[in-house]
This record gives sequence, structure tokens and C-alpha cells, in this order.
Amino acid sequence: MLDEIKSVIASHFGRTADSIDPNATFAELGGDDLDLVEITMDVEDKLKLTIRDERLVAETGSASANGICERLTVAGFARVASTAPESKQSSVDSKPHSSGELYESQIGPYGELSVLPNPNEFELVFIPDFADVQRFRAEEMGRDLTDSEIEELRAKSVVIALPADVAAKMSR
Repeated sequence: MLDEIKSVIASHFGRTADSIDPNATFAELGGDDLDLVEITMDVEDKLKLTIRDERLVAETGSASANGICERLTVAGFARVASTAPESKQSSVDSKPHSSGELYESQIGPYGELSVLPNPNEFELVFIPDFADVQRFRAEEMGRDLTDSEIEELRAKSVVIALPADVAAKMSR
């Protein structure tokens, strides 16, 4: 499993799997919390697993996204993944149903899901919250983002389609 996870991480960072040190943290590899979310979803999809946030917190001893990135090693991530339950379906499901409409719990990039017909009026909830994604990216770049950079980031950010009442509970 470690080799498969190294492969996913390497692909995400544009490296070879051999160059990924199992003892390196996500932060040491140049990753942030958004990278960790994307890598987790890719690993879940590839290995058909469901990786729980609580397990990442337990592995690192940190509940903050930045703390997890600073403490979670590749080997630690593999340990969490090795005990993760199998998922019933892909965690990244941006393909529309045969109707072509947005459906409840559909996950994918905002730019792809926001253009689908939405007759049930699902709300697209950013994972993590888009304000946090935007703030982290600005901190990473050391400056405020331009309007076009914000729109590009929004289009690529991960969302989930939820009924309005569930979306409201998540916001609280």
C-alpha cells in the first residue's frame, strides 16, 4: 500500500515515486491542507477506501489542517490508509448521473459541478471552506490573490452537492 500511496503523492507533486521519502511530511514535500485533501481523495478513489479525518488527527496528534500537514508523514498516511474501511463507491464522483443533473452527495471540482443542471437546488459546499482555501493560497503566495486567481482557484476547489438544510448545518 505504501508504494501505491507514494505513486499518488508523486503524481500530485510531479515527481517520481522513488523520490518520495516515506518519512517526509506533507509540508516537507511542499504540500498544504488543500493538497492533503486532494491526495486523500485520490488515494480513496484509487484504493476504494474511506479515510476518516479522525484517523489523521489521531496519527498526528493535531486537529488543525496545518498541523496535520506539518506532522503527517507519507508512512503515517499509509498506516491510516491500511486500516481504512473499504468504500462502496468512488470518493471522487464528478460524473453526472445518466440524467446529466447534479445529484446529492456528488463530489468534484466546483468548475465542473457548478455548470450541471440543478433542478433539486442542491448547494455546493466547499471542502474545506473556500475562505480558508483562498486564505491559505494567499499566504502561500505571500500576497493577495487577483480576481482571476480567485476564480481559477474556485473552479478547481472541491465541493459536495448537498440539500440546503444539510449545507446550513455544515456552515454552523
